[in-house]
Amino acid sequence: MQKILALLLALGLVGTSAVAQVFAADEAKTEEAKAEEKVDDDTAKANELIQQLDSDDAHQRAGAETKIRAMGAKALPALRAGKVGNKEGNERLRVILMELSISESKINETDANAIMQLAKEEAQAKRYSNAASGYKRAKELYNRLEDDADDKKDNAKKEEFDGKKDRAEKLRKKAERLAQGKEHKVGHWGPIPTIEKVEDDGDW
Repeated sequence: MQKILALLLALGLVGTSAVAQVFAADEAKTEEAKAEEKVDDDTAKANELIQQLDSDDAHQRAGAETKIRAMGAKALPALRAGKVGNKEGNERLRVILMELSISESKINETDANAIMQLAKEEAQAKRYSNAASGYKRAKELYNRLEDDADDKKDNAKKEEFDGKKDRAEKLRKKAERLAQGKEHKVGHWGPIPTIEKVEDDGDW
């Protein structure tokens, strides 16, 4: 296409501005294609490393985990979609996913909601320590978002983020209690405290 345009330009059949626009569009498409190819390469690399998380070789497992963590946000799409054959490897994958999601998260509603959802998935899978970490980060993000909304005098958003922050904190406490298997006091009957065993009520 560019060769044809160059010929037409030489013959005076098209203007330089039209040629420049076509060249610029082609360059933009090329850069976009390169970016997509890079994402595909990163995903393929992460997928390969993920499959090594259930290797019988402890050194290979540790090496794969180190490399995945080093990839940072580039590994997250593969981690979200990934699955490892055995339970131990899959749990290792989910821990890496949570820790990277937390470390790479930014102060915006999209990231806060994504971590809240990830924490919910972990709680439903009874990986309570992982869930507690997610709820803690979600609370921190919602708290910052609430402050930002307050600065902007956006009362509706301030109230929304305040509610989400409180729920994240409530669920964090529940996840932590379940992770530790602790009982807790829920009231008194005379001088004797009422003790209730913490159970997963499924409300995440």
